[in-house]
Amino acid sequence: MAKELWYTEKGVFSPGFQLNFKIKESLHKEQTPYQLIEVIDTYTFGKMLLLDGLVMLTELDECAYHEMLVHPAMVTHPDPQNILVIGGGDGGTIREILKYPIKKVTLVDIDKRVIEVSQEYFPELSKGGFLDPRVEVVNADGTQYVKEQNEKFDIIFIDSTDPTGPGAVLVESDFLKDGAANLVEDGIWVAQSESPFFAPEFLKTYTNNLKKLFKIVKVYLTEVPSYGGVWAFTFASNKIDPLAPKRTAPFHRILRTGLKYYNPETHQACFTLPEYLRTLIT
Repeated sequence: MAKELWYTEKGVFSPGFQLNFKIKESLHKEQTPYQLIEVIDTYTFGKMLLLDGLVMLTELDECAYHEMLVHPAMVTHPDPQNILVIGGGDGGTIREILKYPIKKVTLVDIDKRVIEVSQEYFPELSKGGFLDPRVEVVNADGTQYVKEQNEKFDIIFIDSTDPTGPGAVLVESDFLKDGAANLVEDGIWVAQSESPFFAPEFLKTYTNNLKKLFKIVKVYLTEVPSYGGVWAFTFASNKIDPLAPKRTAPFHRILRTGLKYYNPETHQACFTLPEYLRTLIT
């Protein structure tokens, strides 16, 4: 009888919790100067990308993450043309942004091997986007990039790993200040913000730091089974409320692009928070 192979992810904020994935085969493994990159093929979730032992995406449920990271901001900004993505080397965020008639999107990821490995093993996420002439890829430290460049962006997406290793500095106050300074007057900041169940103090601190920089700060939710369930994002702006009725009208721009998760009803519902979370961030 063949021995079963399983991959175990241990929680960053919850050491007493772990996720187990039954593996068909290991497809790729390498240590870069920044992190350990792995690609495995699983029975339930399909191919899976891991960085430093943590699940970044799976074929089954990546739509619930990437669509919900991108579309609430893209449909609420009146005219998003110049976009910045920090992280996101797998290409999923770029794929969703390019469903809109933008002029330019800049992706800053410190590790070019994440981009290269994703292009090889997840072409449905990455290949088309990285070949698009509207996309500029910068392999650099995201914190240094926002500190040193003077360009203004309509939306900044923080598609980072968990706040450990290379992703740790992307939640610090100095980075948030530098990022806010790189937004236009009606710009939007969106960041993946961990599990509200397993990382409540992180989410509370992060939203409090954003409230020092932005007049409107809202948390919204999605469901990513391979991350352990409910997952949070943070939306911040000085001008734009994502729940203002007039802001969801541009949805027709992406209505026929084959979305799997996001729709106008989901947009409204995702900002309705359970009581424990509403109380936490109030």
